[in-house]
Parts: sequence; structure tokens; C-alpha cells
Amino acid sequence: MESMMGTFMSQEKVDRFYDKVSRKIEGWDESVGRYREKYDLLARLPVSQIIHLVKMAPTVLHLLISLLNHEDISPRTKRILGGVIAYFVSPIDLIPEGIVGPIGYVDDVLVAMVFIDRLLNGDNAREQEIIAELWRGTTDELAALRALVQMGDVLRYLEKSLRKIFPGM
Repeated sequence: MESMMGTFMSQEKVDRFYDKVSRKIEGWDESVGRYREKYDLLARLPVSQIIHLVKMAPTVLHLLISLLNHEDISPRTKRILGGVIAYFVSPIDLIPEGIVGPIGYVDDVLVAMVFIDRLLNGDNAREQEIIAELWRGTTDELAALRALVQMGDVLRYLEKSLRKIFPGM
């Protein structure tokens, strides 16, 4: 059955995209150090967290699109998901992938995880179940990403930076 808003992208295409991006970011770890001085957000995170965030990008994007496709996700949540996905794939953001390569996914993953964390802490039990069903990573990985999002300093910096890009936020 198709959702009220229709299918954003076939699940098969989402899965293929996930596999393609996962392969693309393997082995890029050595470039992290070059960009820590240039991007304040990266300087605020330990190298191991930066690497982890980048490697989780395909999993997080897969979850976002799969949620958008799911028939039991509310229209309100889908509207927000659309904005989060647009930020994720936009070439204009805090750390642009087009310039720095895969390391540019750090801000995208953090923005997405802020939204996912709010869903998981919200009052819609069904959407929380759906996240658990669709998440391709481990439970520990999801918990670690949520803990990272809840780090006050990083979250405040991210919010301040996003307000510069999206003044009405």
C-alpha cells in the first residue's frame, strides 16, 4: 500500500544507493586531518567521531528515505523529513561534500540525527517502532549517534551555524 504522499523513491533504489555510497566512503579516513583546521565543527569533534559520522552517512540517509517512503509515518513528519533530506543532499551546507568529499557528510548526519533523536523522544510510539525496524546499523551505533547529537557544545554550534544558512529557523 502506498502512503498518502506517495513513494519518494523505490526501496530498491534506496538500497542500491546505500550500497554505492557505503563503498565510496571506505578508505577515505586519511583526509580527516586536512579539514579539521578549516571547519570549526570538525575541530570540535575527535577524529574517531568524525570518521564514525562519515561512515554512518549511508545508513542515516537510508533511514531518512525509508521513513519518507513508509505509509505509517505522519504527513507532518514527512514534511520535516523532506527538509532534512534536502539538507543532506544539498551541495550548499556547513561542510560541502562537493569540496571536501565524504567528510562533508558530518554536518548532514548530525542534522539528520537531531531530527531522528526528536522522533525517538517524541510521543508517537509507532514512528519510534518504524525507526527501529528500518535502521540498518546496530542498536549501539544508533545510541552512539544519539549521544553525540546530545553533546551540548556541538549541538549549539550546529544550531548557530544552521541559523546563518536558514535565518527563519
